[in-house]
Formats: sequence, structure tokens, C-alpha cells
Amino acid sequence: GSAPAGLTPAAGADEGWPAFSGGDRTPPVARMVSPTSNVTLTPAITLSWTARDPGLSGVAGYDVRYRFISSAGVYSSTISWRTGLTATSASFPWVSGRQYCWSVRATDNEPAAVAELDALILENTSGAARSDLQRPSMAQDIAKGRRTEIDYMNGYIAAKGEAAGVSAPTHAALTRIVREVEAGRLEARPENLFSLTN
Repeated sequence: GSAPAGLTPAAGADEGWPAFSGGDRTPPVARMVSPTSNVTLTPAITLSWTARDPGLSGVAGYDVRYRFISSAGVYSSTISWRTGLTATSASFPWVSGRQYCWSVRATDNEPAAVAELDALILENTSGAARSDLQRPSMAQDIAKGRRTEIDYMNGYIAAKGEAAGVSAPTHAALTRIVREVEAGRLEARPENLFSLTN
């Protein structure tokens, strides 16, 4: 996960990839490189990214996606912006008044690995239950001991509500719970959320 502080790029996108039985068992590791500033006055932002492939088959392409927070404080769903790119930069036409968060994923040159990944995703996502391949990015962050983007989602809503004189107690409580989990003072368990319904 990553934090949409102004126009700050995502720290990287390392989704929970399964192991492959093909020749190249290690997916590429990709990360956003720019923009690095939080403010821009230009009508377009140059995004750039990079990747390395520990599996040695080489990087074949990149998929770039983003989310934004509108001026009303509403967080968008993830939007696929460009897929199958071979370039490592592109011009992004941003909208004034929004904060953005970008992430990138790289694919490698191992066709068997890509085919096997597609098969694994289809096999593990056909039912109604969520599988580990469908774990939200914040849950992946918690599972990997990384800082989450809670402050830029629920925390942001709670802060904006407080600034406007509107209480958002559920968002504030959820933010506190996730911070406690991040700090290791609270075990990551669904039961932690039961207090939000009382």
C-alpha cells in the first residue's frame, strides 16, 4: 500500500504473488520513482517507474494504476490507467483539487509463469469466498508488517470531518485500531472491529 500525500507516488507494488512451477519462479519487483514533489502547477505530471527481475527472465511490461481523493474527501476505487507498457515513464493528466496515489506492477518475460498465474487466479477466485490472491492491499501491508495507508483513507475522512465540525467516530476508531496493529500493540484479528458496531 501507499500513501496519497499530495502527489506523492506509491512506495511500490508488491502484491502477494504465488510461487510458480515454471522456470522463473520470482516475479519482478516494481516501484514508482516520481513524482517526488507534493505540489505541481503544470497540467500534466510525468510519472516514472522502474523494476528489477530477480528471476532473470527480464521485465516484459508494466501496469500502472491510481486512486485519488476528491476535494470533497472521497477516496476513489483503484483505477487502471495504463497496462502492458514497455516505457518507464508517461505523462499523467491530473485534475486540480485531487490528491493522487499511484502504484505499478511489472510482468516478466516468462510466458509459462504468466499463464500459470492466470490459471491460479481463475482457480482461486471462482468461488464467493475471498482467497489470499484477493487480499486487499491494506491487509497485505498488515500481513507483511508494513505501514498501511489508513491515515490517508479513514484517518483522512476523520480529520476532514473534525475540521468541518462533523463527527466521524467510526473512521476515527478504525484508524486507531489499525495504528495499534501497525505498532504491534494489538494482534490483527477481525474481532478488533466488533467494537465499531456497538
